[in-house]
Parts: sequence; structure tokens; C-alpha cells
Amino acid sequence: MRIVILFILLVSNCTIRKEITYEEGLRTCRSNFDRAKKLGSNTYIAIGPDCLIGAKIPDFKAKLIDGSSYSNEDLKGKISVINFWFIDCPPCVAEISGLNYLVERFGIQYVNYVAIGRDKRSDINAFLENHVWNYSHISGETNIIDNIFKLYWGYPTTFILNKQTEIIYATSGGKSDSTASQELLHKLIPIIKIAVENDDH
Repeated sequence: MRIVILFILLVSNCTIRKEITYEEGLRTCRSNFDRAKKLGSNTYIAIGPDCLIGAKIPDFKAKLIDGSSYSNEDLKGKISVINFWFIDCPPCVAEISGLNYLVERFGIQYVNYVAIGRDKRSDINAFLENHVWNYSHISGETNIIDNIFKLYWGYPTTFILNKQTEIIYATSGGKSDSTASQELLHKLIPIIKIAVENDDH
């Protein structure tokens, strides 16, 4: 069902849609949380970030760990994979090989790859010395995860964006064992494949 909805979002160019802001998406999420709370705590925990699908990501400006500037403007014109993570998160670390595979599979001509971490730049740099991760990295000094993206789901959280920076897929959580990468790729590869194939290059 989710794939069908995504496909419609990607290819229905004949229908003019009202642009949904990120704040509007968050309001939908909060409304879903409030309704789920009334049904019991287990339902509340199960609510994920897919309520953001269709919303544009918020404007942001940050520094990559190499010191260069980066913003939402840098994501426009390509499909984008954005991963939110932190070092002491076993599922975050477990899926890195899968995230790297996306770069190998789809390349960089039509897809951006960004990892936004909660940790300090120095800690992320130290981590990356022992963990190859071929993404652009934003560290936690500016705290854009809490202040701008306002994530309140589990980690890792991953967004797939179209070239207009609208969220076309969102997922959070994951396994921390050897199956983590395969589970992630099972979710993301079909989404990215459809997005790239239907994108006007």
C-alpha cells in the first residue's frame, strides 16, 4: 500500500498539489500521536515518521564535518537519502554497510547522501576513522535534529526525498544484528529505484 501511494506521488504530474510544509507534516504526526495515545501505549510506540510523507523538509544551514557549508538548497535537483543517527546507537551502526551499498548501487550523479548525527564533529571524525561511511556528514553542534527537524521517533531515522526536497519515504528504528543492512535495503532500494527512474534528469 505504501509503495502504491509513493508511486502516485512520484508520477502524478497532471495533478497540481498544494505544497505541504514540514511544520504541517509535523502537525499531522502530532495529531496521529494524540489519537494513538487514546488507544493505548503500544499503539503510540508503533507510530512512525511516515506521517511526514509529502512534506518538504525544513530550511536549514549547517557545516559538514570538513568545514564546508551545507543547506537544504544543496539537496535540490537530485533524489536524496538523509539518515539521522548517533554513535552509541547499535541499529544506526549496524545499517552503515547497507547505506554505503546505496551509494554503490545508485551512484552520486542523481542521488545525494547525507548523514546527520547527534555527536560532536570530533567524535564523528574519530568514529569514521574506523567505519567507512561514504556520505556527507553533519555533526550535532548546531543541533538541527532537535531544533529544525524536531525528530521524536527512534533512531536511526531515514528520509528519502524527491528532487523538490519533498519526503517520499520515511522510516525509523531497525535491527542491530547482521540482518540490519538487508532489512534496510529491502525497504529503500525499491523506493529509490522508482524515484530515480521517474525523475527528469
